Amino acid sequence: TYQSAEADMLESLDWRVWEDDKGIDEEIIDQSRSDVGHVPTGSILILISRDDGFVDLIDELKTQGVRIYLISPEFPNQELINKVSRRRWIQWERNDFLLLPIRY
Repeated sequence: TYQSAEADMLESLDWRVWEDDKGIDEEIIDQSRSDVGHVPTGSILILISRDDGFVDLIDELKTQGVRIYLISPEFPNQELINKVSRRRWIQWERNDFLLLPIRY
């Protein structure tokens, strides 16, 4: 599977990154449930997507206390924005660079 330089950079910061051109929604959903299941109220999920394939996961994890942010290129599905809330939606224009501030 091809992995971008951005994904390599995030992994070097101990982030878990899934990136694929094929549909891997179920794998991401299962792994996200597993990862945040240990300490849900202390977990933050940053989802980079523009479709509504993760709406049920967002609902489920929010009820467990997980904070969810959406980084969405171009024009995402409106339901996806509504689920995370506009204040946790980070709009990413297609030609912009993605910069993530990291705090330890």
